[in-house]
Amino acid sequence: MLSFEDIKGHKNFQSTACPGTNWEGVDDSLRNRIVNDVWQGYPDPQPTVTPPPQPPVDPTIPLLEEIRLLKLSNATLTQKVIELQNKIDQIKGIIQ
Repeated sequence: MLSFEDIKGHKNFQSTACPGTNWEGVDDSLRNRIVNDVWQGYPDPQPTVTPPPQPPVDPTIPLLEEIRLLKLSNATLTQKVIELQNKIDQIKGIIQ
């Protein structure tokens, strides 16, 4: 657009009957559909409700669980090492 002369309005084009020939007069007129809430054959005019987005998952949760399991495993291994060391000490005591 280079100047105001380039702007076109409703009067510059072929005008149509307002509000239009399909507004009133027949049973399936636009006015009848709106006033009587008749929407057969058309999409549901009600707004579509979208659920809120899910909150992001904390990426540290699986890592914390892995740490917890490793600590339990380490405690079990430590206990096993102590038991084996005690057996070794018992055997050494018998041999000497």
